[in-house]
Amino acid sequence: MFRESSFTQSETDRRFYSEWATTERDAENYAIAIWLYAIALADSTPPLSPTLENAMVYLSNMGFGFYCLCKLKQPFDIYAKALGASEQLARSISGLVEYPNKGDTIKDLLKNRDRAQKLGINDVKPEIAFDSLVSGIVAAYESVVEEGYQNSEKRLPIWVKKGDELQFQSLKKLLNI
Repeated sequence: MFRESSFTQSETDRRFYSEWATTERDAENYAIAIWLYAIALADSTPPLSPTLENAMVYLSNMGFGFYCLCKLKQPFDIYAKALGASEQLARSISGLVEYPNKGDTIKDLLKNRDRAQKLGINDVKPEIAFDSLVSGIVAAYESVVEEGYQNSEKRLPIWVKKGDELQFQSLKKLLNI
């Protein structure tokens, strides 16, 4: 549905990309889901900056995607570090936000933390975690691009923002990095 839509960039927002990402995650298209969650967190996606709730939920959901990619694809180390980073960064703001389904997100974060620790990933300085997150996003995006050229069903519309061009200054500010 989303891939065949006639939306333009100006008609899309954080919620649109998040819903699409969730649909892709549920279809086990984890790299695409990570890319779309990243767009939902990016500076250029309206409204102007993500909320604490957006950041916590999207980072948690990205973490599950990174975990699944650890099991399926290379580069394992980039995805494992991104898993740990997404969990650590989401956890760092968890005390600052309240919303109806926060308990579910916390459960997901705890699962991601256990997964990361089993892979040998521990907390690092926030700046390093942020860089690991971005590296994981770019690796997932590059994986999608590579697969898209081989499988036309995996291609996304041309108006979808490129994953290696996304900026996250608003997210950094939100995370106090």
